[in-house]
Amino acid sequence: MPRHHATLFCALLFLAAGCHKDAQDVQPPTAGEAFPTIPIPPEASVESKSGGADALQLVFQSTAKPDEIANYYRAQFSRPGWSIVSDLTDSGGAIAMYVDWTATNQPMWVRIVPNEGGTRIELTGAVPTRDSSYVRRSAAAKDSSNSLRPR
Repeated sequence: MPRHHATLFCALLFLAAGCHKDAQDVQPPTAGEAFPTIPIPPEASVESKSGGADALQLVFQSTAKPDEIANYYRAQFSRPGWSIVSDLTDSGGAIAMYVDWTATNQPMWVRIVPNEGGTRIELTGAVPTRDSSYVRRSAAAKDSSNSLRPR
């Protein structure tokens, strides 16, 4: 193997090792950080938990019907402190809600999917105070120094 190929291979190996280490160091937010309150669906059990640097997803399985789950969340998110931004049903019958915890502008997504065993519920909560693309986009949108001004 020519010397420049060996050097390139070593550099790529070190770069890959560095990227792998960074991916392992990412700690997802805790449930308390990601969800101002955790509205656990009725008749549900936890199926899985996953997350990234600024968001956490909890997946539940419930024996309740999708409409019952959706009505439960609509009632929860109609209480003070919450704002329902969108509530849509797709052609497959899945219901997707986007809500906002108004005290901190903390976004949360709920996806309700009918399945054989009842209903799958995916709750995803973001932590906008962490350094993330969401925070950077929000800050850029509020920054007036990058806007056009009339002369």
